[in-house]
Amino acid sequence: MENNKMVSFNVIMNDYFKRYDVYIPLIQRNYKWDATTASRLAKDLWSAYKRKRLNYTLGMITLYKVEDTYQMQLIDGQQRMITLLMLLKYIQPKMDHFTFRFERDEGLDKKRQTYLSNITSENKWAKNDMYTDVARFEDNYCAIKKALEDVGYTEKCGEGFFNYIISNVHVLLHITGNEPFDEFVNLNKNKTRFVISDRIKAHLIIDSKKDEKDEKDEKAAVLHLFQDLSKLVFNKRDVWELVQQRYIEENIPESDQKRYKNKHYPDENRLKLLCCERYGSDEFDGNSILEYDYNVELTHLKQYKKILLTLSNDLEMENWNSYNAYNCLFELNKKLRFFSMLNNNLDYKLEEVLLKECEDLGKPFQKACFIESQLQEGKKSIKYIEEHKNIENEFDEVNGNQKFWIYNGAAEFEMFKSIYLNYIKGKYKSDIEVM
Repeated sequence: MENNKMVSFNVIMNDYFKRYDVYIPLIQRNYKWDATTASRLAKDLWSAYKRKRLNYTLGMITLYKVEDTYQMQLIDGQQRMITLLMLLKYIQPKMDHFTFRFERDEGLDKKRQTYLSNITSENKWAKNDMYTDVARFEDNYCAIKKALEDVGYTEKCGEGFFNYIISNVHVLLHITGNEPFDEFVNLNKNKTRFVISDRIKAHLIIDSKKDEKDEKDEKAAVLHLFQDLSKLVFNKRDVWELVQQRYIEENIPESDQKRYKNKHYPDENRLKLLCCERYGSDEFDGNSILEYDYNVELTHLKQYKKILLTLSNDLEMENWNSYNAYNCLFELNKKLRFFSMLNNNLDYKLEEVLLKECEDLGKPFQKACFIESQLQEGKKSIKYIEEHKNIENEFDEVNGNQKFWIYNGAAEFEMFKSIYLNYIKGKYKSDIEVM
């Protein structure tokens, strides 16, 4: 077995990826390369091929052999291997290339491995079924295709270009004896930050057990839970529009130091919002997992799924009550953030929590704004709050004149609250199943 030596990509393909069961472990992050990076690699390789460059080096690939098995973990090199596989699929679509699997897909119906294997097919998953990775696979494959076409690649060049890649592209192969997590952290300490949600997910799966009595595999249940959460925050536009407020910055600073200082949560991994309130944003989005507890963490994530699913179902039925209420509260209380609001309410019903937040605001004008948000149909713009700012003082006066307000909500808040609680009770009479 080669180790710490430069080897051709042909050796990597045939002696490792085709000989062993290679998988990307849970500790690995998502596929992060963007279309620009993927197309640049394709164009660089094409340029090297046309110039007949003898060697093209792709850097180091790190593998870990699982003891007493024919399994290997890909610890470092995921981004390049995925991109190269898509490139080879494009130039030689009918050829059986190398393959690998993703440990985080175990127990799920749809797998990234399957999508990559069928990247050239028209019968791929529907857009609303896509994971984050799959959306990037799609974008980058199209970018690779366009980049090569722009520099003069044609189908008749496919065999020659393919042979060049497997023979003249070399990597430094490193097979580590260190534990995968330690090796991964060491290799990536100066690279893209290791997002807290990925680490929590890995620990939940590591700590999960198989209950033979109930024939319930907790590991698969955790994977399905994260799959469902991912769908809710990535594929539900209105849900994401609501929950991301005060987490996602429009202009993300390039420097990690600036991110650290300002505690930004750039829109690169939406699932980390589920964990950031409990683990903070210190040390680049909470590397520490102090106070982690399997049951507590799972309870939080199940409840988050429940509330996001409720919100999603409401919006699909064009029930905008909770959406409008939150947006109203968000406008009135500039410190409010979605998951911080929910963290202390594990037995919540969404509108019940929102009503409690409204009560805590205290001012009659603010309560009236909340009522206003609930008494009109459709998606409500919060502009009405600004439009009625001119009568805010009237609400705070003992004998204030409220004639300009559509609904005299401040005086009728308790009556409204009683009616609203009955509505909530009827809506949540049956809980939504989670996991």
